[in-house]
Amino acid sequence: MAGKTRVCVVRIEGSSGADELYNAFAAVGAEAEKVHLKQLSGDCPAVLRRDLGEYDVLALPGGMAGGNYVRPGAIMAARLKTQIGKELKGFVDSGKFVLGVNNGFQALAELGLLPSGAFGKPTMAFICNPTGAYECRDTYVDVLDSRCAALSAVPRAKCAHMPTAQMCGGIVFETKKVAGRLIDDGQIPFVYAKPEGDVPKELWNPSGIPEAVAAVCNPAGNVLGMMPMPQRAMTGYSEPGWNRKAHAEEGLGAAVLRSIVGNVR
Repeated sequence: MAGKTRVCVVRIEGSSGADELYNAFAAVGAEAEKVHLKQLSGDCPAVLRRDLGEYDVLALPGGMAGGNYVRPGAIMAARLKTQIGKELKGFVDSGKFVLGVNNGFQALAELGLLPSGAFGKPTMAFICNPTGAYECRDTYVDVLDSRCAALSAVPRAKCAHMPTAQMCGGIVFETKKVAGRLIDDGQIPFVYAKPEGDVPKELWNPSGIPEAVAAVCNPAGNVLGMMPMPQRAMTGYSEPGWNRKAHAEEGLGAAVLRSIVGNVR
């Protein structure tokens, strides 16, 4: 196991996506571990204690952490800030990598780590999907050039499959001009893409904003939040109609996680 990228998949009550993300990171060669927040804060037996600084990547999974009360990701963010806030800020300031998927993305926004990187000062939030319903569906993304160095090995692609599953995918920034500025600044690695066929905008673009933002990184490029789920796009066989068309053996999700694992040490 020596020399492998160490990934801490941190969870609290309701973090239902921890197993998926753990398995996905392990599949691309990382030394992944599922760690409860109490193990990082020390509120556990000594034998279970874990030190955040010993990991190379901190991954926040999807789910409904803390029941998603107040706002999406708010309880997870509050628990992280109050219990390991100093350690988390030090982890980010040292240049180590943080990934938030789905509910984890929402928590990073609540912490202020996205998009500005100003810990403790939120400047974006998530609201209900434009449809007003829980959406578990196939979505597609365009891969953009970004300042996120950990994504440097991800091939540039158009309309690549990466599904979503969330109730609150709508994005709200401080002003309507923020999303465009973030794209210009290279802080948007993925945007939702319209698949073939007559698909209503509110279904292929659950962000609800014209820029169709699907992911955001911080100015330093070492904190990434994304609503589409890479762990559910690990192979080309997960894409609809895989048996009726040519497809890559490896899905975009695997390329994303493999790139992170290979570029964070």
